[in-house]
Amino acid sequence: MKRILTCGAAVLLTAPLAACGGDDAADAPAAQPPASAASTTYTMADVKQHADPSSCWTIVDGKVYDVTQWIGQHPGGPTRIESLCGNDASGAFSGQHGNDTAPKNRLTTFQIGVLEG
Repeated sequence: MKRILTCGAAVLLTAPLAACGGDDAADAPAAQPPASAASTTYTMADVKQHADPSSCWTIVDGKVYDVTQWIGQHPGGPTRIESLCGNDASGAFSGQHGNDTAPKNRLTTFQIGVLEG
Protein backbone atom coordinates (compact mmCIF):
# COMPACT_ATOMS: atom_id res chain seq x y z
CA MET A 1 0.00 0.00 0.00
CA LYS A 2 2.84 2.38 0.86
CA ARG A 3 4.45 1.73 -2.56
CA ILE A 4 1.20 2.56 -4.39
CA LEU A 5 0.81 5.82 -2.48
CA THR A 6 4.43 6.77 -3.13
CA CYS A 7 4.12 6.05 -6.85
CA GLY A 8 0.80 7.86 -7.03
CA ALA A 9 2.25 10.91 -5.32
CA ALA A 10 5.22 10.89 -7.68
CA VAL A 11 2.92 10.83 -10.70
CA LEU A 12 0.78 13.65 -9.35
CA LEU A 13 3.80 15.80 -8.57
CA THR A 14 5.66 15.25 -11.84
CA ALA A 15 2.77 15.22 -14.32
CA PRO A 16 2.51 19.03 -14.43
CA LEU A 17 6.25 19.24 -15.10
CA ALA A 18 5.99 16.87 -18.04
CA ALA A 19 3.66 19.32 -19.73
CA CYS A 20 6.29 22.05 -19.37
CA GLY A 21 9.03 19.98 -20.97
CA GLY A 22 7.48 19.70 -24.43
CA ASP A 23 8.32 21.86 -27.41
CA ASP A 24 5.22 24.01 -27.36
CA ALA A 25 7.06 26.58 -29.48
CA ALA A 26 6.61 24.30 -32.49
CA ASP A 27 2.83 24.65 -32.06
CA ALA A 28 2.94 28.38 -31.37
CA PRO A 29 2.12 30.80 -34.16
CA ALA A 30 5.11 32.42 -35.86
CA ALA A 31 6.33 35.58 -34.17
CA GLN A 32 5.93 38.81 -36.08
CA PRO A 33 8.64 41.46 -36.40
CA PRO A 34 7.86 45.04 -35.43
CA ALA A 35 5.78 46.72 -38.15
CA SER A 36 8.54 49.17 -39.08
CA ALA A 37 11.06 46.35 -39.70
CA ALA A 38 9.61 45.43 -43.09
CA SER A 39 9.97 48.96 -44.46
CA THR A 40 13.36 49.89 -43.01
CA THR A 41 16.37 49.05 -45.16
CA TYR A 42 20.04 48.83 -44.22
CA THR A 43 23.21 48.30 -46.20
CA MET A 44 25.96 45.86 -45.33
CA ALA A 45 28.05 48.91 -44.39
CA ASP A 46 25.36 49.90 -41.87
CA VAL A 47 25.43 46.45 -40.31
CA LYS A 48 29.24 46.39 -40.14
CA GLN A 49 29.13 49.52 -37.94
CA HIS A 50 27.44 47.39 -35.25
CA ALA A 51 30.11 44.73 -34.88
CA ASP A 52 30.64 44.43 -31.14
CA PRO A 53 28.68 43.27 -28.09
CA SER A 54 27.65 46.80 -27.11
CA SER A 55 25.79 47.18 -30.42
CA CYS A 56 25.40 43.89 -32.24
CA TRP A 57 23.56 43.74 -35.55
CA THR A 58 23.52 40.69 -37.77
CA ILE A 59 21.86 39.46 -40.94
CA VAL A 60 19.97 36.22 -41.42
CA ASP A 61 18.38 35.48 -44.78
CA GLY A 62 18.32 39.10 -45.89
CA LYS A 63 16.81 40.45 -42.69
CA VAL A 64 18.66 42.69 -40.24
CA TYR A 65 18.50 42.00 -36.51
CA ASP A 66 19.70 43.93 -33.47
CA VAL A 67 20.64 41.06 -31.16
CA THR A 68 22.49 43.17 -28.59
CA GLN A 69 20.03 42.28 -25.82
CA TRP A 70 20.08 38.58 -26.76
CA ILE A 71 23.84 38.12 -26.33
CA GLY A 72 23.69 37.50 -22.58
CA GLN A 73 20.57 35.34 -22.85
CA HIS A 74 21.65 32.96 -25.62
CA PRO A 75 21.57 29.36 -24.33
CA GLY A 76 24.82 28.56 -26.17
CA GLY A 77 26.65 31.41 -24.47
CA PRO A 78 27.55 34.94 -25.54
CA THR A 79 30.49 34.02 -27.77
CA ARG A 80 28.16 32.22 -30.18
CA ILE A 81 26.45 35.54 -30.89
CA GLU A 82 29.39 37.93 -30.48
CA SER A 83 31.21 36.31 -33.41
CA LEU A 84 28.25 37.16 -35.66
CA CYS A 85 28.06 40.87 -34.82
CA GLY A 86 28.39 42.98 -37.96
CA ASN A 87 28.24 39.93 -40.23
CA ASP A 88 25.86 37.81 -42.25
CA ALA A 89 24.94 34.96 -39.93
CA SER A 90 22.67 33.09 -42.35
CA GLY A 91 24.91 30.05 -42.68
CA ALA A 92 25.72 29.86 -38.98
CA PHE A 93 22.07 30.22 -37.96
CA SER A 94 20.84 27.65 -40.45
CA GLY A 95 23.63 25.25 -39.58
CA GLN A 96 22.93 25.47 -35.86
CA HIS A 97 19.14 25.65 -35.83
CA GLY A 98 18.00 24.09 -39.11
CA ASN A 99 14.22 24.05 -39.33
CA ASP A 100 13.64 24.48 -35.59
CA THR A 101 10.85 27.05 -35.27
CA ALA A 102 11.59 28.22 -31.72
CA PRO A 103 14.92 29.95 -32.57
CA LYS A 104 13.40 31.44 -35.74
CA ASN A 105 10.46 32.82 -33.79
CA ARG A 106 12.78 34.27 -31.15
CA LEU A 107 15.04 35.84 -33.78
CA THR A 108 12.05 37.49 -35.45
CA THR A 109 11.43 39.59 -32.35
CA PHE A 110 14.82 41.28 -32.88
CA GLN A 111 14.27 42.24 -36.53
CA ILE A 112 14.88 45.92 -37.25
CA GLY A 113 14.87 45.91 -41.04
CA VAL A 114 15.87 44.25 -44.28
CA LEU A 115 19.13 44.24 -46.17
CA GLU A 116 19.16 46.61 -49.12
CA GLY A 117 19.51 45.05 -52.53
